[in-house]
Amino acid sequence: MDIFTGPPITDPASAIASTTSLIQPGGGGMSYNTGLMAMAGMSAVGGGISAFGQYKAGQMQKTAYDYNAAVDIQNMQEEEQASEAKFSSLMGKQASLYAKAGVDISSGSPLLIRAWTAATGTEEQGRIQEAGTEKATLERFYGEEAEAGADVSAFSTFLSGLGKAGIGYIQATNKGAYVPTYA
Repeated sequence: MDIFTGPPITDPASAIASTTSLIQPGGGGMSYNTGLMAMAGMSAVGGGISAFGQYKAGQMQKTAYDYNAAVDIQNMQEEEQASEAKFSSLMGKQASLYAKAGVDISSGSPLLIRAWTAATGTEEQGRIQEAGTEKATLERFYGEEAEAGADVSAFSTFLSGLGKAGIGYIQATNKGAYVPTYA
């Protein structure tokens, strides 16, 4: 019976038993060592695929954080523009009300109030810019950390897969030799 062209699986327990017998000595299928070699190869390939998946996940996380940082910068710029418009409008209203009342706005208290209003607007816009820049910088940092963490995890998974493949290879080629296995 060929493992790839056998009858359809109707009972999972018997399918597992018949597949296991293919790699058992005297099971009628491939030899025990060949089965171990095949499993060693699958361990190496599986470790590589898993490592690649972890690497790509880290890249995607970094991309998402970079996108969030760009959105934070855009929101900050829009908020700055809104603040600038708000204070510009306020200064215009102050000037028109003083002028309507016949007060000279180029000296004295009216000038000081307008200067204070302009300074307050500039301070608010500075705080908005600082907060937005810090938030975007933090998002980029998180992206770098996610990418680096995924790279380390992918490398670890790849090495683990190679280790399992190596153990399988040693078991297949040194029948009866003790090889410790780690879960």
